[in-house]
Amino acid sequence: MKLHRPLYCGVLLAALCGPRPTPGPAPADWAFESKVARDALADFEQTMQKLQREIDDAHDDLLAGLRKARKRIKLPADPNEAKVKDLREAERLEAAIAHLEAGDPAPFKRVPRDVYSHRGNQYKLYPDPMTWDQARAFCESVGGRLACIETKDEFKALREYLDAELPADADRNVPETFPWIGASDAESEGVWTWINGASVDGKLFSPGKPEGGEQQNHAFLDTRGIDDHTGTALLPLLCEWD
Repeated sequence: MKLHRPLYCGVLLAALCGPRPTPGPAPADWAFESKVARDALADFEQTMQKLQREIDDAHDDLLAGLRKARKRIKLPADPNEAKVKDLREAERLEAAIAHLEAGDPAPFKRVPRDVYSHRGNQYKLYPDPMTWDQARAFCESVGGRLACIETKDEFKALREYLDAELPADADRNVPETFPWIGASDAESEGVWTWINGASVDGKLFSPGKPEGGEQQNHAFLDTRGIDDHTGTALLPLLCEWD
């Protein structure tokens, strides 16, 4: 008997429909007398069954592809003779295969509906304040990452988006008005890098920035450029999806 994966349905619906409102009390029973309601419910069930079959098939295709990729990595009998990158890739593949074989869902990009799009990437400003680490974890939890701004064109577009999204009465003279983005020099003071590994273009910093030294190792974006702040400060966040 084929094992269905109901955990996917909630994730899939979130991906298709965006965040759903908190549900109210459920009806006492679904045995409606109205033919219109019964037909609507029957259509819904058929659609969900079709989606479930497609999810199961996609899951099986993914698992087969991961198994094929693992078989192509030939490791020597002595692990000390294996290339480090091959060992790491084999470990990643084996962990992913075990995850799927246990019936757990695979991660995938879940882009919200109300995003700003620019040159194939999508962005969204989340106003609820968090620390930088919390913001990074949140963006990753929704299939994205803290925004990485690598070109002047991208910077200009996001600055305009940010300017339009901020409330009219926002105090633009305080850092806490503006969102975290995915740059830091926490690993090496003065060496600013994006969380995707790229170097930060120094020309994208606001005039006179960064200036925080060892105390301010995380980046946020204001309407003038990139600025630095203490990672424990509570700021909004800007997520990005490729």
